[in-house]
Amino acid sequence: MIQMPSFIMGFREGLEAFLLIAIVLQYITKIDKGHLKNKITQGSVAGVI
Repeated sequence: MIQMPSFIMGFREGLEAFLLIAIVLQYITKIDKGHLKNKITQGSVAGVI
């Protein structure tokens, strides 16, 4: 059985990463550098693996 504190910490870190990536993607869109979205997404996926 998974320990609850470990689950909460992992969930919090995942949520934080998701929010940070979402903010960066929104900023990239705002400054009209949409062509960089693919690179940011690739880097995020590589970071998870």
